Amino acid sequence: MVGGNADTISGRCDSVGRACVVGAGLSGVAIARALAGRDVPFDCFDRRSEIGGLCASSAAPRLDVSKERLQFSDWPMPGSYPRLPSARHLAAYLRDYCDRFKLRARIQLESEVRRASRRAEGGWEVELDTGERRTYSTLLVAAGRRGRPLRRAVPGDFAGEQREGSPPPRREELAERDILVVGEGSEACELATEASYVARSTLLSLNRPLYLLPQIAAGRPLDSVPGLDYLRGKAVSWGGLSAPLSRRLRRRALEALHSVIAPPELYGLVRRDVPPAEARMLPAPQLLERLLHGRVDVRAALTRLDGELVHFADGSAASVDLIVWCGSRPRFPFLPPASERATEPLLGVFASPDLAFFGLVEPVAGSPTAIAELQAAWAARALIGDYALPDVDRGAGACPGSRLMRVGQFEYARDVEREMNAGHRRARLRVA
Repeated sequence: MVGGNADTISGRCDSVGRACVVGAGLSGVAIARALAGRDVPFDCFDRRSEIGGLCASSAAPRLDVSKERLQFSDWPMPGSYPRLPSARHLAAYLRDYCDRFKLRARIQLESEVRRASRRAEGGWEVELDTGERRTYSTLLVAAGRRGRPLRRAVPGDFAGEQREGSPPPRREELAERDILVVGEGSEACELATEASYVARSTLLSLNRPLYLLPQIAAGRPLDSVPGLDYLRGKAVSWGGLSAPLSRRLRRRALEALHSVIAPPELYGLVRRDVPPAEARMLPAPQLLERLLHGRVDVRAALTRLDGELVHFADGSAASVDLIVWCGSRPRFPFLPPASERATEPLLGVFASPDLAFFGLVEPVAGSPTAIAELQAAWAARALIGDYALPDVDRGAGACPGSRLMRVGQFEYARDVEREMNAGHRRARLRVA
């Protein structure tokens, strides 16, 4: 760790002067708002020409979150927005949000961070694509989740074609082919759905348990059904007391709810041993419809390649001529690679006292915006000296290169709140 056992980030912030935020998507805007609200000096860089991150690009993802879960706590989305906004809507909302809170002047668009390296005296030297170099006390990385393609090592040789799912193949490239889509996220589900309209056959291989859900239940978006948050871990209040429902009760209730709104047998799916509370739940109404029509066949994890045959963990096999690998791992090419001493970021955020990552935590079901605001508030408290990391050597603070950390929104919020409170006490003791 450069600079010894650093206590709080504020010391470095005072000595060097500014924090550097990389990325102006949902997490980057949340950080900018939190730092501006605390009068912390910072610069924010994004290589794109518009605020909004991936949502402002041609590769914008399909969103499956209601607008109540996408909006920030201090600024509602317009009433004209649909209940399920698109990526285009979210990008426009983030631009309006930056205008509302006067953040645009702090964000430099079309400015790519090419390299970030530690300075011997502490802090970071950041080099932009223009060749300009600047020094910062702290590096806050909100550069997005998509990065290098995630292709699992599967034994054997395949006689057909293999390709990555991003960018997705065009419809004409999928027509009249026997296709295997390998992945477990929305990208894989969307591609399998798209392929099912033109391919001879479409298989979807899931490496881990995935519960497919409809988008609408009880006449409203699934994530805003009354009472559902309590089954996801939100605390129930009685007067001045509050506590979450027991895990056992929540597990049984979620299993019963899933059996009612999306019974696996109806769609030709195998019931999973892992309960919904512990597996990923993904709204995929279009895929469910294609399953009903028998146009997509969901299989277990891919285990072996054998010419034109592909073998799965459940013992089945199939003949395909195209395998599409979906998914990616976060990639930060401007940072040095992770060293052997580098550890996973604390609760998915702090890799070291002057390096933090944002957007690497994904709620299994819930609000990504609430997570972004929580992480941004945590970073702001650290930068003003109101929070200190534990006395643990967290390594050199290089790029962690890890997968996304999937969490329950409310359990994660409680973990972060506990850590912030503990860090506040540590900061006060160290000052004393």
